[in-house]
Amino acid sequence: PKVGVQIKTKRLEGIKGTPPELLNIGPGCRFRFRCPYKTKQCEETPLTEQIDDDHTIACWHYAEIGSEEVG
Repeated sequence: PKVGVQIKTKRLEGIKGTPPELLNIGPGCRFRFRCPYKTKQCEETPLTEQIDDDHTIACWHYAEIGSEEVG
C-alpha cells in the first residue's frame, strides 16, 4: 500500500493453493502453479501490459478471461 491511496470497497480474494518457492520460481507466469486458468503457454513469461494509469498486468489470458478474474 502507498500513503494516501484510497482503499476500494471491492474485497481482494486470494489464490487457492500454496505459493511456489520464490527464490527459484523460474521462467513463466508466477501464478501458474495455482491459477485455475493456466495453460502450457503460462510456462513462458507473459508480457506486461498497461491497463490503467497505475495498473499493469502480465497474463496470457487476460483478454479472454476478463479483468474481474485476473489482475
